[in-house]
Amino acid sequence: MSRFSKMAGYLGKAWMSVRVFGRDERGGMAPFMVLGIAGVMVAGAYAFDATRMTTGAAQLKRATDAAAMAVAVDGMGDPDMSAPRLNALAEEYVRANLGMDSVVSSQLGDIRVEVGRKEPGRTYKVLAELQPVSVLLGAGSGPVEVHSTAYAENPKTEVAIILPSEGDFTISAAERTALAEIASDFVDDLFGGSSADTRANLRVAVVPHGDGVNVTPQGQNRINRLRQWVPPNIVSRPVDFLDRTFPWNSSTPRVTNHAAPLMPDTRTDRLCLTDRRQTESRYWWRGPAAQAFTVNYRLDQTNEWQYQYRIHVYSNNNSDFFQYIVDDLACPRARFLPLDESRTKIKESIWANAEHPSFNQRYSPGLIWAGRALSPDMRGAAGWGDPVYPLDFETDNSDNRKYIVMFAKLIGDWFLDPYGTTGSGQNTRRAFEGLCREYVDVGIKTYFLGLSTVEPDHHMMSAFGQVVAPGMKICTDGDKRYSYVMGSVFNAGSVRTDFRNRLKAIAEEIQKSSSGVRLIE
Repeated sequence: MSRFSKMAGYLGKAWMSVRVFGRDERGGMAPFMVLGIAGVMVAGAYAFDATRMTTGAAQLKRATDAAAMAVAVDGMGDPDMSAPRLNALAEEYVRANLGMDSVVSSQLGDIRVEVGRKEPGRTYKVLAELQPVSVLLGAGSGPVEVHSTAYAENPKTEVAIILPSEGDFTISAAERTALAEIASDFVDDLFGGSSADTRANLRVAVVPHGDGVNVTPQGQNRINRLRQWVPPNIVSRPVDFLDRTFPWNSSTPRVTNHAAPLMPDTRTDRLCLTDRRQTESRYWWRGPAAQAFTVNYRLDQTNEWQYQYRIHVYSNNNSDFFQYIVDDLACPRARFLPLDESRTKIKESIWANAEHPSFNQRYSPGLIWAGRALSPDMRGAAGWGDPVYPLDFETDNSDNRKYIVMFAKLIGDWFLDPYGTTGSGQNTRRAFEGLCREYVDVGIKTYFLGLSTVEPDHHMMSAFGQVVAPGMKICTDGDKRYSYVMGSVFNAGSVRTDFRNRLKAIAEEIQKSSSGVRLIE
């Protein structure tokens, strides 16, 4: 006989014995059955409540995990945030992540945040107290504390702000003031809620541009940088002057080169340069600065005193044909500010652009020099002078973040990027596209905000839309970071409000994407 047959026999005999016992002790088995059923119910209730409390604690742990991560991001964005505010945020995040579970939510006790230091960042510990109550038995137990800790560190972040430096021809004094206020508010947003003059790991550059960018060093004159960045043969003998001579007589010191103290751009501290490799269809922004540039200057035939300084130039072949080297009003007086940590200096540079406008509009110099503001090729004494910044690109196995934020006024078709080029602007378009592809390749993210009177459906039909926008949209990942405000002047109330709202959102996006946060317990 098999084992299974024997087992079946034993079970059958046991069942018969139970039936006999029940028949012989009729009525005596009921209390045992009641007690048995009650015992099963109590055991089930305890099992259910134990499972429920375990599940509730696990759900609360997930909620504190999410809250710790969120609080860490907010806390790093505003290092001076008060403890009550952090606690309130933590409670909001915990309750939001509990969702529809009203039972656990009703059992929540104290929720608080503990901030600690763990160089080079901070830790944010969210502690939540749970007061579990037995749903079926009504019995209470002691409080259970659940906690989660997130570590937050601000990766090093660099932002280049491009500002149009145009005079009354396109941007009035009132508009320049409004634009400076808008840009200054954006800087405050980048610094978070802190009132400190610096923020850990944040550097900002300011790039005012007209027909060029003035790279005269802050607090210095142009001569040293001119001699360092421009080859000697170009400094001493401008190409356009090969058949001309500077005027000289016994009462006038001779002006022989671009570094001469009496050169108009020297006297007004202007230095606009162009990369010697640049062509109609290729913009260059990488590489060392030493000996890499030609120097821009303005040659005019006017005899009007619209310039602050001028010197005569005449042809050797026709001494009656006079021209003038004048201070280049298309090169901004406002100076380029390399990456700086001081909020005060950054704002001073923004306001200098409002006070000293240039004229003419060319988008490429601003975009090119913003790239050089962020390029590690410009690090050190041979570049911007800082031994640490600009940092390596994100693609070079680093966590560094680099951004460009460009303002523009897109009124009419007056911009000079395609001027004098061939191909009806197609070469210029290719140059913008190539430049932006290179920015994307090294991880530079660009935001473009334009002021325009052209309706959205017709925006891409304008000259800007045909020549500049296709490349710009490579920089901005299509329309993701490309936008413009409808209006004609920066100082209109609705325009200011719209710009500020969009810039606040950009600052928050930069802060969040530039916050390295991870859960550590």
